[in-house]
Amino acid sequence: MIKIATFEDSFYDSYHHDNRITVAYGAGYEFKKNFDKLPKIDFICDRNAESITEYKGIKAIKPEQLQDFSEALYVIVCIRDRLLFLEICDLLCKFKINAVIFHYFNNI
Repeated sequence: MIKIATFEDSFYDSYHHDNRITVAYGAGYEFKKNFDKLPKIDFICDRNAESITEYKGIKAIKPEQLQDFSEALYVIVCIRDRLLFLEICDLLCKFKINAVIFHYFNNI
């Protein structure tokens, strides 16, 4: 089941009440610029994960690999563009995962 956080939802309120694996989606400029402001990230998810492999010791995975997790997830989309965020939400909704999706620029 996927839940897409609304503008009013706070990632940190959820994060402190429900322990989940935390995934940062998007390993580009915005992710790297804001990395130190993020909570503990367990995985980075990116379409180019094979060429990234890891960042600061955090393993990069392809979006399809999110389906390998049986645990509940928090996915923080670290891409500023709102339309790309919505496209990513559409993609993730096709997967059989238990996740809450947050947009870094609205919910963190």
